[in-house]
Amino acid sequence: MDPNVFDPSGRNCQHKRILRVCNRSGYCPNEVVLIEVGNPTTIRDERNRLNSDRKTEGLKMNRRCVLLQLGVFAVASMTSIAWGEGKKELEHTKDTLEEVKKRIEEKKAVLVDVRELVEWNNGHISGAVHLPWRELQDNFDDKKIRSKLDKDLIVYTYCEVGYRSLRAGKMLERLNYDIRPLKPGYKDLVNAGFKSEK
Repeated sequence: MDPNVFDPSGRNCQHKRILRVCNRSGYCPNEVVLIEVGNPTTIRDERNRLNSDRKTEGLKMNRRCVLLQLGVFAVASMTSIAWGEGKKELEHTKDTLEEVKKRIEEKKAVLVDVRELVEWNNGHISGAVHLPWRELQDNFDDKKIRSKLDKDLIVYTYCEVGYRSLRAGKMLERLNYDIRPLKPGYKDLVNAGFKSEK
């Protein structure tokens, strides 16, 4: 037998000592290759071939992964656009309370109180619409919301400290209103000159 010939079966091997080289290509981790120990050149060449095969398979797998990731990203992007999630993250408005008050007086905006009913009954801004944040969470009724809010008006949401106004604003934004959550709370609005009532 020619010592330079690689015999994977090992049947024609003239030497008792053989080197077992594991092919770690990823497809068959238990695949074993038999190589004659007597020929270091053949062993080196075969190892190089295995490494080359592994790199080729790795590149193929990488290409498949990249294509899969691109496909998932494309589907996610299309879904986000369809649900209106591709917009910029909603933040507290930078409008001053003076600007807010002026727009309300000019009938260009409306205040939405998102506090609980108990808080509303203890005092709220005159002319405000009551849409409790908890109620929006538990039962988002778009028909009820549309009946209470004019689509052409700027919607300023307020609560006690600004947290619920932002959360409620994000929910109302689904209906494509011009939502501008207020950071100042109810007491800040009263101190700024907004009329309060019970």
